[in-house]
Amino acid sequence: MNPGQEGRDWIDPLGDIEIIDDRGVVAAEGGTYVEQYVFSLLEVVKSLRATGRASVDVVDEPYFFNAVSIGDGFELEYRGTKLQISSLDAFSRVLARETHALLDIILPLQPVDVKPSPQHAELSAFANEFDPH
Repeated sequence: MNPGQEGRDWIDPLGDIEIIDDRGVVAAEGGTYVEQYVFSLLEVVKSLRATGRASVDVVDEPYFFNAVSIGDGFELEYRGTKLQISSLDAFSRVLARETHALLDIILPLQPVDVKPSPQHAELSAFANEFDPH
């Protein structure tokens, strides 16, 4: 995840996101709303843990993440690319670290007189659960 300098906005940070699977297959988006992708991936993790399946709309984008549990891991499909992830727990920890990194960039930009968004609170709770900061 790479929020570019021009994307340093606490409301809608722009940047690049890559998801690389165990085989080196990459699903990537450039110049996009990074926070929306992170939040969507968090929803994928929660749904996989609850039901073993996920179909999550990426907000503000015409795409979905579709996933199904396979053993300890899962298969994630995005824009026709299928990624094989061998460990949902390891993926959750990496996503949590990246979420911390994103929040460390955008939260200091938030005006002190503005109440934190529920989405930021949910992202922070997820990140702290899988990667205490």
